[in-house]
Amino acid sequence: MKVLVIDDEQDVGMDICKTLSENGVDSFLTDNLSDGFKIIDREKIDAVLTDLNMPIDGFQVVKSIRDKNKTIPILLYSRTIFLSKEAEEIALEFGATFYQAGSTIQSLLDAVKNKLSMALYGNSEATKNFLNSI
Repeated sequence: MKVLVIDDEQDVGMDICKTLSENGVDSFLTDNLSDGFKIIDREKIDAVLTDLNMPIDGFQVVKSIRDKNKTIPILLYSRTIFLSKEAEEIALEFGATFYQAGSTIQSLLDAVKNKLSMALYGNSEATKNFLNSI
């Protein structure tokens, strides 16, 4: 599995990528949408994790990716911003597969593990195998 992480905070993005890689997921990091599109095309990315709070609005990142790719799971996260129910609904309307707010990388990764596996595999034996491998 290949996952693209878009985050303007290099240390946060690197921590996420490191944890994904330690669990058998090929991960790629960028801090901008333009490079993100290149990586998606070049690496045949299976899913995208993108931060909400960046110089380019996370909602816009989700919308731009969704406009070009209707099926890729897009997971919008924020370690610091907790959205209102209305804002969360907007994230989903823009095309995010889910939104996760949390204060730690581990809580984010736990949510990603569950949501990403469901987005990619549904409720199947492959989901159980993926969850057990991480």
